[in-house]
Amino acid sequence: MIWSAVAHVFSLLLELLHIGRMSDLDKDLEILVLRYQLGIADRKLNRTIKPDHIEKLTLAILVNRLKRTANRSKNELRSSLRLFSPRTVFRWHNELVRRKWTYKHQNRGGRP
Repeated sequence: MIWSAVAHVFSLLLELLHIGRMSDLDKDLEILVLRYQLGIADRKLNRTIKPDHIEKLTLAILVNRLKRTANRSKNELRSSLRLFSPRTVFRWHNELVRRKWTYKHQNRGGRP
């Protein structure tokens, strides 16, 4: 019992040290990701959590931005992603990028 309390206090101190070393932009992005997930969970309160297309894309963009600015690995993003695994969110992001580059652009006319 006492060892679990000591371990809990030690992990809390390590987390506070980690948060203190983060930049303001990293903190803001992490808060935004957590709030967005909380909003999804609130909307789907009595149902299974299955985000729609726009929610997936928004969360994928936010998490990708957080990963780039904070230089975090996918395993380190587990603390920020509570509803979905990082693998799932990055799969959504890969689908978004793939769709962007495979989209057929219409000919706008004029001389080719």
